[in-house]
Amino acid sequence: MYDLKVFGKATVGKFEARLVYPKYLGKTDEIIVNSGDLTVPEGTEIEWSLVAKNTRFIDVLFNGSKKRYSSEGLKFSKKLVQSSKLGLVLGNQYSSKIDSVSYQISVVKDAYPAIQVEEMNDTVSDGVRYFKGQVSDDYGLNGLNFVYTIISENGKKREERMSVRVLLLLGKYKIGCSFGEGVIYQTNCCEFI
Repeated sequence: MYDLKVFGKATVGKFEARLVYPKYLGKTDEIIVNSGDLTVPEGTEIEWSLVAKNTRFIDVLFNGSKKRYSSEGLKFSKKLVQSSKLGLVLGNQYSSKIDSVSYQISVVKDAYPAIQVEEMNDTVSDGVRYFKGQVSDDYGLNGLNFVYTIISENGKKREERMSVRVLLLLGKYKIGCSFGEGVIYQTNCCEFI
């Protein structure tokens, strides 16, 4: 008669990733269960929780850094701004063999807003300018401002802002500057925050 001893292999039992999206996306946070590779928008915070079996230690490798945990359950989180690699190394007291698994987290970069503005002179009234254009963003916009600076004859500058939404409601807007003063303008685009 023989006695056989069976030793448990170090394994990951439950692996969750809670995705906390940036507020400006308007997306509801979600939990991904037992999934490895992920694709997330830039700025997403991922909160991982892991339960392992038959482990003496778990090393978490993230973009070249390593943190060792000595319990079978652990939590850690990272805010992602670039694509990253996540690795898990599991060891137990029964074997010198180390088990490992690695995951790729791909980050979808947030593109800058695109603004195109065209200036036109009024053919009847000298000094009157009209502006038209287009604005777009991959996740939408929550505001657009027309920003202009009035420069007085003595060189003093005064910055003014006007919401494009207000301009659209009014149809036109007169910039308050006196004879001899100059105007410099730009557009200022705001994403959802």
